[in-house]
Amino acid sequence: NIFILESFLFMFLNMHFVYLINVENTDIYKIGFSRKNPELRKDKLKTGNPYKLVVIKTYQSHRAKKVENILHNRLLSKKYTEYAKLSGEWFQLGAQDVLGFMDMCKQIESQLEFLEKNSTLFD
Repeated sequence: NIFILESFLFMFLNMHFVYLINVENTDIYKIGFSRKNPELRKDKLKTGNPYKLVVIKTYQSHRAKKVENILHNRLLSKKYTEYAKLSGEWFQLGAQDVLGFMDMCKQIESQLEFLEKNSTLFD
């Protein structure tokens, strides 16, 4: 069926990443979105940054930007603002947050999928 093939190709070609990057040996993490491999994004973040950065987790999805935005809102109370070079999408996360990152992404994606299928908002 051509529709199934087109749908698969659309999803495959539109797969992007939500990533969790750690400032090594700290509880500071960047939650971000990238169209390319998060390792490449990490290399860009290193510019002008004196800290060693490590990609901890990556979640791939064609809804990655929406997932990232929802994660930022859910974790807003943990936003890290103490050091100017790390302003933006940096968060001070506990072990449970880090361990649960992939599950949070999957849960958000599942909720978005449900809304897309069952809501007239996406028509």
